[in-house]
Amino acid sequence: MKRAAVIERLVDAIHLPIGRWDREARLVFCNAPYLAWSGRGELQLLGRTLEQLYGAEAWNAARDAFAAAFGGEKSSYERLLTHIDGEPRWCRVQVFPESNRGGEVGAVYTVAVDVHDFVTARQALEAARARLSQFAENIPYPITYVDLDCRLIFVNRAYETATGMGAAQLLGRPISEARGDGLWSRHRPYYDRPSQVAGR
Repeated sequence: MKRAAVIERLVDAIHLPIGRWDREARLVFCNAPYLAWSGRGELQLLGRTLEQLYGAEAWNAARDAFAAAFGGEKSSYERLLTHIDGEPRWCRVQVFPESNRGGEVGAVYTVAVDVHDFVTARQALEAARARLSQFAENIPYPITYVDLDCRLIFVNRAYETATGMGAAQLLGRPISEARGDGLWSRHRPYYDRPSQVAGR
């Protein structure tokens, strides 16, 4: 049995959608899970470009990762799948170069993994952080976030106003430098207490 046929049999045994694409981004091989994932038969898939199969938006998401893989690097991208039944789902597509013995990349393989739950959780976290940041920036009281050495990591606008310095001047500096030794000596016990708890 030829090496290519052996590889195709092995790929069919992997329960992830795998496709092989030539330098024109045309699908030249796909395994059985890919057929199920795409909802189409081989005759509808093979020989067509990714853009022809899934649209310009899908190709725009994949273009840079394909270029990197054809340059010899492993790459990946994420996109929202809309070609499958039911609600659209996010997937991460990994793109691997296929090199010949001379090191030339003649084709790339794609492996798709469902990451919908991870992406939606990440988006929810980013949205929550954005809301929290907006709240902190607009609250009329000075707010800071510091590390265990009491160096400023975050300051809001009210804190900048109170110190007369911008965030670029404050971040990374100890609070004692920002507010002065006198004020810091009065406030320090409140900062030492949680630091001592965290160090236990």
